[in-house]
Amino acid sequence: MGNQLFQYAAARAITLRTGAELSLDARSFARDPLRRRYALDRFPILAIRRDLVGWHRAFAEFPALWRVTRVTGWAPRVGGTRFLYDRMRGLDPRVQADAEHLILTGYWQDERYFLDALSTIAVELEPAARLSAKVRTLGDSLDTPGTLAIHVRRADFANASSPHGTCSAAYHADAVRFLREQSKLERIVVFTDDAAWVRSSLDLGQSFETFARAADRDDVDDLWLMSRCRMLVISNSSYSWWAARLAELRRAPGTTLVVCPSRWYRPSAGPIPHPAPERWHRVTAE
Repeated sequence: MGNQLFQYAAARAITLRTGAELSLDARSFARDPLRRRYALDRFPILAIRRDLVGWHRAFAEFPALWRVTRVTGWAPRVGGTRFLYDRMRGLDPRVQADAEHLILTGYWQDERYFLDALSTIAVELEPAARLSAKVRTLGDSLDTPGTLAIHVRRADFANASSPHGTCSAAYHADAVRFLREQSKLERIVVFTDDAAWVRSSLDLGQSFETFARAADRDDVDDLWLMSRCRMLVISNSSYSWWAARLAELRRAPGTTLVVCPSRWYRPSAGPIPHPAPERWHRVTAE
């Protein structure tokens, strides 16, 4: 979901500048190896679902094309259509290039793509109207000065093939120790996809609640719940990033405390920029 939010925000900002129409192609979820699903339909976004067809689809799906363009920087143009692939090296100014049709492929995980559109995007990524009464009530209970949300992401990140890797138990303990020096911690809520690891590995110096996936909550619910908190310790995931960023957008600047891991990717992933704003406090992830 975090990847989808970055993709939407970057593309939506372009349409706000140009007046273009935004279409989202979600065909890849039908064959996603991690069984991820299209999640933006839970948000009041301004876009339509329109899958690529014909030569546009064939060109966009050409084997290894994204890999080639990441290395070479090639941005092919066919007629009035420009195909732009994320090189994962930070802001790519070519998103501003004139094109009748612009097809974006990639993650686009740099806030500078949509900084000028944050006020609109914050509204369009607010799912409260589509949440259950139970979730909204829980969210109200988390919106207190002494409540800390921690996101522990493991699952696929624990695989040796993951470009991210996981954050250690020591990272979470050090992050909580830092926040305890800044503010009184009255309640700690841990959101995770690995409740067993959390219960057996985390020592935070005080009791905490564990929120694992539940039948009456999904990832959109948990993202919203985390964003209600005024202090957050996040993992090195785009889902975590958005929980923290949306939490900041809810209230006055400087009133939300965010701790993030100093390492976002494993060294083997290459020189991919860290996506966290400089104002977020960084703690060693190992």
